[in-house]
Amino acid sequence: MPERDYMMLVIAGLNAKKEKLYANDHKRGFEDIPLHYSFHRLIEEVEELKAEFMKRSEVGLDPRSNYSDLRREAADVGIFADMIILECDRKLERGRG
Repeated sequence: MPERDYMMLVIAGLNAKKEKLYANDHKRGFEDIPLHYSFHRLIEEVEELKAEFMKRSEVGLDPRSNYSDLRREAADVGIFADMIILECDRKLERGRG
């Protein structure tokens, strides 16, 4: 079995998330976001990603159309997942996990 290129996957996600974060730099930071808020926003972003994905299933829509929108929505999901991971890491470092 060939070795998986994990870095290719991680870098693709990192690049998309960085682009989205820089585009939203005017918004509130992520440094003090509570876990419950990040979780609820993650669920909302999954629904937005689902809606964007479903557009590709509609009759007459070119399935290759606007992958940039799909990519941006996937980046949002990843960003909120990363916020959860960051807060968990902080709690683990403080010995509360």
